[in-house]
Amino acid sequence: MMAYGIFCESQTAYSLSLEYFNRTAANGADNGTNATAFLSTGQPVEGGRDQYYTQLCLASFLEWAQMASNQGDNSLYDARSGVIGQAMEYTAKYNLGNSVTWTPVTPATPIWQVTPPIATISTSNRGNYRPIWYMAYNYYHRYRGLSMPYTEQVMSSHVNEGSTATITDEVGWGSLFYCNTSQTVTAPSYTWSGIY
Repeated sequence: MMAYGIFCESQTAYSLSLEYFNRTAANGADNGTNATAFLSTGQPVEGGRDQYYTQLCLASFLEWAQMASNQGDNSLYDARSGVIGQAMEYTAKYNLGNSVTWTPVTPATPIWQVTPPIATISTSNRGNYRPIWYMAYNYYHRYRGLSMPYTEQVMSSHVNEGSTATITDEVGWGSLFYCNTSQTVTAPSYTWSGIY
C-alpha cells in the first residue's frame, strides 16, 4: 500500500499504510504490524514458525521502513526504539548458532502450522539466510551508530547477494544499494542494551 501511495502520489494510500504499521492487536491488527510482529526485546513472533519466514517478515518491515525513509520519514525505522533493528540482531544471533532468550507468545492472529502459545523458537531452516542484512545495517549502524555485531558476522560470511533457487522474495544487492559509508552518524533517542 505504501509503494502504491508513493508511485501514484496518493497521500491517502500512503497515510493508510502508516496507520496500519502502527496498529495494535486491540484495534484490529494481524501479525503484520510493528506492534504485533516483534516483542519489545526484538524477539520476532515468526521466530516460532521458521527462520526463512522470520527473515521474510523482517525483509518486509525493512522495505516498508526504507520506502518511508526515502520520503524523508525515519519514524518506521525508529519505531519502538528501533525494534526492527533489534529483531535483525536477535535473528542474526540465533541463526549464527548462538542461544537467545524466548518468551512464549500468542500471536495476534494464527500463524500457519503453529499452535499457540508458541513456547520455543523454531530450528527449521536455522543458519539459512535471505539477502536482507545490508539495509538494516546501513540505517541502524552507519546512520544511527548502533552496534550490530551479529548482523556484521552474517554479512561478512553468510549472505548470498542476488536471488537463489530457494529464496527469491528479496533479490538483495544490498551491498550495492545500502552501503552509504559517508553519511553523518545521527544518534537516535534510544539505545539497545540488555536485549535477548
